[in-house]
Amino acid sequence: MLDVINEASIALLQISGRGIPVREGWYDPDITDTHISLWPLSYAEDDHSDDDSESETATVQVNIWEPGGRGGAGRRSAGADESLWL
Repeated sequence: MLDVINEASIALLQISGRGIPVREGWYDPDITDTHISLWPLSYAEDDHSDDDSESETATVQVNIWEPGGRGGAGRRSAGADESLWL
């Protein structure tokens, strides 16, 4: 089974390597610096052959939270036009 959160975390290693936290979940008011949250949206096994799936499809929402942003409590979430599809 595809672990979309793990795959997204790997894709964002250059960001987390610079000290920006990348974590599964939603907005955390206790983190006061820029951070990224990952939220799984969907998962499907496709193209079944002999009772095994030939492919998997998953989507993840990537939210970028930063101090002084547009959202509530001084944070912002990436809008639909800023979403990353991994």
